Amino acid sequence: MGSLLSTLLAFGIAWLIGYFLVTSLWRMRPRDTADRLLAGAAAFGLGMGVVAVLDFLWVAAFGKASRGIVLADLAVLVLTVVARRLTRKASPPVGGWPRGFGWFSGSVFLLFSAIALGIVATILSRAPDGAWDAIAVWNMHARFFNAGGNGDWKALFDPLMEFTHPDYPPLIPACVARGWRYAGQAIPLVPMTLAFGFTFALLALITGAVASARGGNLGALACAVLAASPIFLGTALSQYADMPLAFFFLLAVALLHRADQESEPHAGLHVLAGLAAGMAALTKNEGSLFMVALGAGRLLHLLLAGKARHRIRNLAWLGLGMAPAVGVLLLYKSFSPPNYLVSGQAKDLWQKLLSWPRAQLIVEQLRNELERPHSFSVGFVQRVRAWHWHLLASSLFVLLFGIDSRRLRRRLSRWGLLLVLLGILADIAGTRLATGAFGWHWLVAMGSVLAIVILGFDLRRLGNPSFLAAATTLLVVNAGYFVVYMATPLDLRWQLTFSIERLIFHTMPLSIFVVFLAMAPWGRSSPGEAPSRP
Repeated sequence: MGSLLSTLLAFGIAWLIGYFLVTSLWRMRPRDTADRLLAGAAAFGLGMGVVAVLDFLWVAAFGKASRGIVLADLAVLVLTVVARRLTRKASPPVGGWPRGFGWFSGSVFLLFSAIALGIVATILSRAPDGAWDAIAVWNMHARFFNAGGNGDWKALFDPLMEFTHPDYPPLIPACVARGWRYAGQAIPLVPMTLAFGFTFALLALITGAVASARGGNLGALACAVLAASPIFLGTALSQYADMPLAFFFLLAVALLHRADQESEPHAGLHVLAGLAAGMAALTKNEGSLFMVALGAGRLLHLLLAGKARHRIRNLAWLGLGMAPAVGVLLLYKSFSPPNYLVSGQAKDLWQKLLSWPRAQLIVEQLRNELERPHSFSVGFVQRVRAWHWHLLASSLFVLLFGIDSRRLRRRLSRWGLLLVLLGILADIAGTRLATGAFGWHWLVAMGSVLAIVILGFDLRRLGNPSFLAAATTLLVVNAGYFVVYMATPLDLRWQLTFSIERLIFHTMPLSIFVVFLAMAPWGRSSPGEAPSRP
């Protein structure tokens, strides 16, 4: 019981630090439920990032871990509380149900989140240590950060520890090491709680981000799409750094899109977005690529949106938010060996980059993974009987409520719709379970997503500068992943087999967000549901 309370205290302090940080920089405070959900999710991720940075700096400065980090956490908490009081501004009164998020949207979010978290908790109770990389990489690094001797933590960078990838950034290991220090021992509860927390925070983030931009009903639909994904659930139970990385990808883009909706320049949200991008770089090496992609998206926004002086100033605020994390990352990289993707390059780099067979293999593996995810973590999810019904329920929800009937009637005749339904039924009857453990559940899910994409797009949204900036960030990240695969010094097929699912997941929540940004608001409103922002 003592370890449980200490663990909860560690995460509670981190969330409070994040909460006061977010609300001190978010001008006029989050004013409705969608914004509050977005801010609450941001508070968890940024709070964990801040305390992780603090923990690593403590170890780097004093050479060893100690309980003194608790006092440092409390000091930072007091500073954020003071900052919030100094920046307090009155929020406009809100009556009745807050705009953009009503009881129906909230109920859908809670229902699908509860089912998803229940499935994750069920599997984690059977495999509390997570998958191999959680044990051999992230938790192993955390053990070095908790080494008692002066400077012993640097043994992580010994050549004998090369198999643990010591060049991987320190955010997740520092979070785990800090939790163990609060608990007084290295227990599986800490990384489990971290994985569980980021899982729920990502569901809250996708819901709040879409609801804030396009209305509560679409926010609930976005939650349903993500919550039932087997790749999402499999990533949650593996306890890898991919869940936090996907969280920070989405958070940075969502905060910038939210800032674009303000009538006046919003420095605070740009600083928070920069912090999120910096935390992505501190989570995995892919986060450094994301910072470049985010910069490319914002440069495009600068060119398209006008008011160049304000946009340049916002870019400066974004860079200011990234700067602390970049500094910490450079400090960590000064100790670590170079990444194998860089150090292993040979003279045939350009030959690899221009190789058509390598490109074909990447596309083939990507298609196979999307059609039928094959990782062992997804296999664990498939064995939970409740997941199949969870996927079916979310798919039917999307089909029944995600398509505006008026829009449907305008685009399809009744005969055309009948032919489409007959085709889907024929596929289900002919496929059964021949495609693997997914079977007809997977067909219904893919059909649902395809339906909302085809029937829900508002073509006028595609020219919006904020949408184009988000889409550009998404495309640049994935293009960068493609180039990395083309240039990898390792066996390409082997690396694709063991990493492509994780790279798909990195941008999956961001992809859902971008797709829903382009959708027309749901035409039917539940009681208390108000229109979304334009």
